[in-house]
Amino acid sequence: MPPSQCVEHHGVKRMYYMSLAFAGDSHAADMQAHLDMERYLKESGLAYMILRERIYSESYPLYFGFWNATEREDEVLVPNDIPHWMLEEPHQQLNSRRRRDRRETGPRHRAHLV
Repeated sequence: MPPSQCVEHHGVKRMYYMSLAFAGDSHAADMQAHLDMERYLKESGLAYMILRERIYSESYPLYFGFWNATEREDEVLVPNDIPHWMLEEPHQQLNSRRRRDRRETGPRHRAHLV
């Protein structure tokens, strides 16, 4: 059931929504779903609070290329748009143009687990 129908069906008067902090102009499907829900809340007339959390801890596999902890390895290949503190050589800077252009995947970097 879509959120709008759930809200109406159950007579919800106030809504607290856990969104993501990295909204911006993201074209990622999951972020678009969050933005759609935020838009719905803003237009709904309900009392609401949108909480934009930074990174959900359960989403770490996305940032480690779906690394499997049971197959313990010392290195993990991660995408090119990772936080700088995960790079093997912290002085490496990622090309901001490449991050904006989602059609270009760019190189992968090695991150060492501690």
